[in-house]
Amino acid sequence: MKTTVALALVHRLKAFDTEYFFQLTGGDQPLWIALHDAGVKMVLARSEFSAVYMADGYARASGRPGITYGQAGPGAANVAAALADPFWAQSPVVAITGATATGNMYQWEYQALDQTPLFAPLTRWSGFAACAERVP
Repeated sequence: MKTTVALALVHRLKAFDTEYFFQLTGGDQPLWIALHDAGVKMVLARSEFSAVYMADGYARASGRPGITYGQAGPGAANVAAALADPFWAQSPVVAITGATATGNMYQWEYQALDQTPLFAPLTRWSGFAACAERVP
C-alpha cells in the first residue's frame, strides 16, 4: 500500500512525540483519521487564529513544539497572520496547511493560493509536500 501525505505527516509527528494537534477542521479527512489512529489528541479551535495561539501557548508552557493546522487559501492566510507573534518570540510552533490538489494547481481553483511565499517571512522553513516522500 502506498503511503499518503497524511500518513507520512502523522508518522513524522509521532516521531517527535506529538501529543496535541490544534486545528480548525474542514476537509482533509485522511489527516484527521491518521491523527486519530495514531492517538494524537485533536484540539478544535473556532478560528485558525485561535488554533495558532493555542499551539503557541502550549509551546511556551511545555517547551515542546505546538502543532497547528489551517485549511488551504483563506485559512492558510489566517494561519500566516497569526504566526507573527510566535515567530518574533521564537516560540516553537509548527504550522501545517492544506493545499489544492496538485493536478488542479494554477487553474484558478476555489481557494487556491501559493502558500510558500506567504509563510516565508514568518517561518524558518516553508515548503510544499506534493507526495509522501517530500514530507520533511
